[in-house]
Amino acid sequence: MGTTVIFPLSPSVLLIGTFEGIPDKIDHSYEQVTKVNTHIANHSVKQIYARDDSFPIHLRDRLFVRGADLSRLVSQRAIR
Repeated sequence: MGTTVIFPLSPSVLLIGTFEGIPDKIDHSYEQVTKVNTHIANHSVKQIYARDDSFPIHLRDRLFVRGADLSRLVSQRAIR
C-alpha cells in the first residue's frame, strides 16, 4: 500500500488519508508542520498556496525558511 494523501483544509487543519490506520487527531510540532509544508512544495508543479507568507519550509541547504524569503532565495540560486 504505502499511499498517503495530504490535503490542507485550513491553516490549522490538515486532512491525511492512508490505507493504514492513524489516530483521529494528532498535534504536531513546528518541525513536523515544516516537513509537511516542504513535502507539499516538493511535489508542486508551479504554485504553492498559503494563507500568508509566514509559512516555514526547508530548502536543500537551509532549514526553516519563511515563505516570504523563497522568491529571493530561488532567484539567487538561478543567478549562480
